[in-house]
Amino acid sequence: MHSLGREKVPEEVLGFYREHYDAFAAYLADCERLRTWAAEIWASLRREAEAEAGTGNERLLRKCFAARAVKLPLKALVFAAFDGRLDVAAVRQVVRTAEEAREALALL
Repeated sequence: MHSLGREKVPEEVLGFYREHYDAFAAYLADCERLRTWAAEIWASLRREAEAEAGTGNERLLRKCFAARAVKLPLKALVFAAFDGRLDVAAVRQVVRTAEEAREALALL
């Protein structure tokens, strides 16, 4: 069982602990799925934008990328990927609860 520091979870709270831990672990797994989705979409859109804008002009590349990304659900995650800031912490800023994460996955 997971321990808190050097002490184990007391038996009288173990059931509650497991329930909350499992719910939080499921939320983090959903956040990771959203992060993976955004990274894949980012790579695809970036290739399309580079084909249109070429390389070397970062401003034009971002403009071409943005024209495609604004049409997507969860566009904040795709822009975070473009800026190199996409991680689970960034996803958690967009979907703050387990319910929001489930709803976001349903949109995809």
